Amino acid sequence: MTETSLPLIEWPTSTLKCKVVQLFVQGQAGLATGRVDLKHRTVLAAYLIERGIGYDYMRDYDDQNAPELNGRGYRVVGAGLGHFDPRRRFVKFGGDSSGYGIPISPEHVEELKRAYPGWTFGSVTPALLNKYRF
Repeated sequence: MTETSLPLIEWPTSTLKCKVVQLFVQGQAGLATGRVDLKHRTVLAAYLIERGIGYDYMRDYDDQNAPELNGRGYRVVGAGLGHFDPRRRFVKFGGDSSGYGIPISPEHVEELKRAYPGWTFGSVTPALLNKYRF
């Protein structure tokens, strides 16, 4: 793994609905975000490449090459959707990744709560996803 100066989470500056991949990098909570029209594999690959983190490929549920869930120095624990409101310092998560076959990790959200006390974290149940129009 190559060291980089990029933060493990880049908080948005405007209200944003996006794909999220929850991971730990060298044991610290990270969060990859990307446009809702992207696949989670694309969001994760961009995050790892930007930070100089090498990875190997696996075949995902769509039978496409995707970064492995557990790599050199990182471990993916969840994926889904996020809605960020930086003015209120609020983020809510929901859904899952059909490509990786994993949902949002409540344990990762709890870790974010501890690491970023200035933010409020909520979760969205599958039944409410349509209401929030992720």
